[in-house]
Amino acid sequence: MFVNGRGGRGKVAVNLKTMTRELRDLLRFWAGHSSLRAAEEIFMAGGPFGCNPPEACGGEVCGQYGFHPGLMPVPFVGDLERARVYLLMLNPSFKPEYYLDEYKYHQNIADNLAHTGEQSFWPVRDDDGTDFEKYWRRVLRPVYNEIGSWDPIEKNFAMLNLVPYRSRHFKCEGMFGAESCKRMLAFAESDLATRKGTLVIVARRPRVWRVDPHDCCLIRFSGVQCRGIQLHPYAREIAQRLCRA
Repeated sequence: MFVNGRGGRGKVAVNLKTMTRELRDLLRFWAGHSSLRAAEEIFMAGGPFGCNPPEACGGEVCGQYGFHPGLMPVPFVGDLERARVYLLMLNPSFKPEYYLDEYKYHQNIADNLAHTGEQSFWPVRDDDGTDFEKYWRRVLRPVYNEIGSWDPIEKNFAMLNLVPYRSRHFKCEGMFGAESCKRMLAFAESDLATRKGTLVIVARRPRVWRVDPHDCCLIRFSGVQCRGIQLHPYAREIAQRLCRA
């Protein structure tokens, strides 16, 4: 079976037969929303979040703790089927600049949601990109210093957000019961945990992700580590996993 950005069939597509049920369900779920121009359209439709309006889950639309539905949701970035290192996060960050920058990478987010064509961790692709792209280059710089190239990172690194809405701070545990979160948790717990040779880094809310390693290698941040994404202590191990033949 093939699925394109609108949930139908297309020439540029991903073959779902080889995927686990959890990954297949997650990608089908988001492919149906990849044509949306902003998260607001999902908010107002009720959509995959089961949380409509934003006030229903304890936060205003914008503000210090509120979500920003004027920006595209980012549930994941990268190739979820073939990546070798997965970073598990809480939700995407927010800066006012993102409203100005998103038009430059809107299509990248939409293509990733549809999961059609060649997938990659696209934020590291451009060395003179937007603030969002520069952020990920800063986070992954220690890994780049070990490798000397962005290519293995772009090809083999993936990031997952438990909640796909952008916010400056997070204070909305009610979102963890949303359908999108349930599918993301199922993928992490039943798929990633059983992938032999895969490195999974739980950087946010380890008690919520609940990933118990079976065949994967697991790094679980704790305490002050969860306040910032500091990959320097693990840069060599991450680099080795990304470059492994």
